[in-house]
Amino acid sequence: MESKTCPPCFLNMNYIFFKSIISDCLARFGFKKARSNFWLRKGKEVTLKIQLQRSAYSALYYIRVYYVINDLPLDYPDWSMTGHTYTGFGLNSQKEQQLAQMCNLENDVPDDVRESILRLLINEAFGNFHYIETERELREMILKRLLPEFKVVLEHLKIDQEQYDQMWQAKRNEIRMQRLAQVFESSPTGEFEICNEEKGFLVTYSPEDQEILVRLNVFVNPYKQNVEEVYQQKLDRLEYFTKIVPFENPMQEVERIEADKPSKLGFMHIELTIPDYVADGEGIEKVKEAIFKMQEEQLSYENFVWFKSKHNGRTCYFEYGHWTFKRAVIMGENGHQCFDFTEETRSHQEMLGDLTNDYDQLEYSDSFALISSEEFQKVWDATTIDHEPEPWD
Repeated sequence: MESKTCPPCFLNMNYIFFKSIISDCLARFGFKKARSNFWLRKGKEVTLKIQLQRSAYSALYYIRVYYVINDLPLDYPDWSMTGHTYTGFGLNSQKEQQLAQMCNLENDVPDDVRESILRLLINEAFGNFHYIETERELREMILKRLLPEFKVVLEHLKIDQEQYDQMWQAKRNEIRMQRLAQVFESSPTGEFEICNEEKGFLVTYSPEDQEILVRLNVFVNPYKQNVEEVYQQKLDRLEYFTKIVPFENPMQEVERIEADKPSKLGFMHIELTIPDYVADGEGIEKVKEAIFKMQEEQLSYENFVWFKSKHNGRTCYFEYGHWTFKRAVIMGENGHQCFDFTEETRSHQEMLGDLTNDYDQLEYSDSFALISSEEFQKVWDATTIDHEPEPWD
C-alpha cells in the first residue's frame, strides 16, 4: 500500500523554532539565555530580565520584561518574585497588538510571515529600548511612572512608602477621571465629578470607597405612558445591559442599581454603583451603552411635560423638560406674566430660580394637574397677545 506523505505545514509554528527566533533577536542586544524561558542582560547594579510565558489556556505566549536589582534577593521565606519591577517594550499600542498576534501560535499566520514580523518588532523594541543599569536610574523611572511597587523595592531604593502611595493614588485618580470623561463624552465639572446635562446624567468617582456612581435623570411621560410599567422596563433594561455575559468579562458587573419612584411629572433618578476598576476595562463601555440607549428617549421634544399648579397664591401653567422649566404663564388678580426661560433676561432668570426652589411645592400641591401640550399652547398664545384666558377654578 502506497504511503501518503503530508504536505509541509506553514501554520502553527513549532515552539522550539519560535523560541529560537526570540533568542536570536535578543542575543543581538546583549541578552544571554538563562534557565528555562529566561534571558538576562546584566548591568552594573540592575539586570534586565526577559521571560517567555505561556498562557494557561492556549499556545499564546507573552514576552515579559522585568528589572532585577542585583543586590536585592528575589526569594523570601513566604513568597518569591520573577523580577523586582516590570516595564513595557516602548512600542505603540498597535505594534504591541501585532506582536501579541505573532506570539499566538494557534492563529493562521504562515511561518515565514510570523518570523519576519517577530524579528522586525523585537529588533525595533530593543533597538530603541532605554536600558537602565543603575539603581539611581531605576529609582528615577519608578518615581516618574508611579505604578504599584513591592515594599522591599521601595525600601531598598530609599523611597518613602507613604509619600509614594499618595503620589500613586493621585495619579490613579487622575487616570480614572480622564477615562470616565472620555467614555461619557463629557468634561469634568469637579475634582471627581462629570456632568452631562444634555444627556441627563452625573458620574461621580469616590477614591475612598473605590466606587463609580452613575446617576441618571430618567423621564417617563405621565400624560402618554403608564409610569409604573415604563419605570420597571427601564430598570430591567439596565439590569440586562450591565450583566450580560458576566463570565466573559467580569467587569461588566454593576454592584448595585437603585431608583426612586417617578414623580408626578414622570421624572425619576436611577443610580448605578460600579467598582472603580471597571474604568480600566470594557465594562464601563457596556454601562455607557445601556445609559446612552436609555437616554436617547429623553431628548425628544415629546418628552416634555405640561402642568398647572398654584404658585404663591397665583394660578400657573408650566412647560417642563430636560430637568428645567422652559416656559411659564403666571396669572394673578392684577393680570398675567409670560416667561420664556430660554431668554437670558434678569427677570426671567430670577423667576426661574424661584420656580426651581419651589419645585416640590409646585409638584406636590393639591392644585397640581397634568395638562396636554395643546392646552398649554392655547393659554400661552392667548396671554402673549394680551387675551385673558378663562379663569381656572
